[in-house]
Amino acid sequence: MLDELGTSTDPAEGSALARSILLHFLSKNTLTVATTHLGDLKAFAYVTQGLQNASLDFDPVTFAPTYHLTVGIPGGSNALATAARLGLNAEIVNTARGMLSEGAREVEALITSLNEERDAIRALKEELEKVKIDTEHLKRDLEKGVKELRIRERTVIQETRDGVVREAAELQKEIRETAADMRKQKSRESIERSRKVLASVQQRLRGETWQAKATPEEKAEPEDIVHVGDTVWLKEASLEAMVVSIDEPNNELEVQAGKTRIKLGMEGIDKIIPAAGAAPKRYIPVIKPLPKAVPSELLLLGRRAEEVEELLNRYLDDAAMANLIQVRIVHGSGTGVLRQIVRDMLARHPLVKSFRPGERGEGGNGVTVARL
Repeated sequence: MLDELGTSTDPAEGSALARSILLHFLSKNTLTVATTHLGDLKAFAYVTQGLQNASLDFDPVTFAPTYHLTVGIPGGSNALATAARLGLNAEIVNTARGMLSEGAREVEALITSLNEERDAIRALKEELEKVKIDTEHLKRDLEKGVKELRIRERTVIQETRDGVVREAAELQKEIRETAADMRKQKSRESIERSRKVLASVQQRLRGETWQAKATPEEKAEPEDIVHVGDTVWLKEASLEAMVVSIDEPNNELEVQAGKTRIKLGMEGIDKIIPAAGAAPKRYIPVIKPLPKAVPSELLLLGRRAEEVEELLNRYLDDAAMANLIQVRIVHGSGTGVLRQIVRDMLARHPLVKSFRPGERGEGGNGVTVARL
């Protein structure tokens, strides 16, 4: 450690001696710390590989030391500024400043500029660090907000879905009650009332959410086979209706009586064949398929509420035709919507004698057992 290297002698000789000493220690790879006020040594350290300038900072206003080391920038001597601050005559200070060589003034100005830029960079760095911290806080707040919005979105979707399912269940319940009423009461007044209820429900079901899609295919068949556009006789309702669609795989068709559309099985109609002239209409029974093998269990797990009525009605008809005495409907527990729909239908269905929840070995409350 060398303090004020090259001073207390002629500046030129002192500077030369100081540079030689530094090169000697540099050749020996000796770590050396040297302090100096000689501008030549500052420039020498800047252009010599292995040497590096450094300075201890000071407050530019009070000239008080900050004890902060900055590597890479030499410090200024500040002799004239210190003399002026201590009260030396300003004329003397200005005269001395005028005696400095142009190179010395430029070096001092450069050092001052570098120190100012260093302070500005340091302040900018502190500001950027603050902005970074604020950004991190904002990021965490945004992530928290997004998470809360996603939770709320899932909640709203679930609530909306539950509401749609409940509304579908209510609509299906109205249809089931009306259909049961039509089966059990065949008076003209009952049929007219049922028509009005069905028309109201069908109007609600024509919306995009509930609109059923059906694309039946017409085939050229013999005279006793029903086609789209044919007039048929509804046996249970004692009404004429027009066929609007046919579902051959399921042996079903959709008819329209007035403004009301109804889906039913082929066995519930007779085709009306118009005779020549004014002769009375002829009724020809529709060809019905032979009874098919029907399982004793109907699986409804995963089905939508609006599908249950059609599937259960068809299954009960098939089971009755197959002379089954007892059937098992698997609807699961879940939210209880499917279970309620199934049991409401069984309570009003004319083919059902009684029903009960499944016992422990039969599936418990996720199953309903019906006797036909």
